[in-house]
Amino acid sequence: MRPLILSRLAREPLFASDSTAAHNMLSSRCVWCYPHVPADQLGREETMQAFLKMLGERYGGVKEYVQRACGLTDRDIVIIRQNLLTPKP
Repeated sequence: MRPLILSRLAREPLFASDSTAAHNMLSSRCVWCYPHVPADQLGREETMQAFLKMLGERYGGVKEYVQRACGLTDRDIVIIRQNLLTPKP
C-alpha cells in the first residue's frame, strides 16, 4: 500500500519536486505540517495531530482523503484498518 500512496503523492507539485517530502510525510517527520517548529523538535504525536488536522481541513478526514486523492476503495480501507488497528484489551 505504501508504494501506491507514494506514487499518488508524486503527482502533487509539493512532492513531485521533492520525493523526500512524501517519504517524510509517511514517517514522523512531517515538517510542513508544523513549519514554525524545527524538525528535530517534532515528535510523532504532534506530527500526526497536525497531519490529521490538515487532512480534516482540506479533505474532510482521512477516509475522504485516501478515497479521493489516493484512489483507495472501501475494501482497501477495510484491509488497512485490519492491519493497523488492534482490539482494546
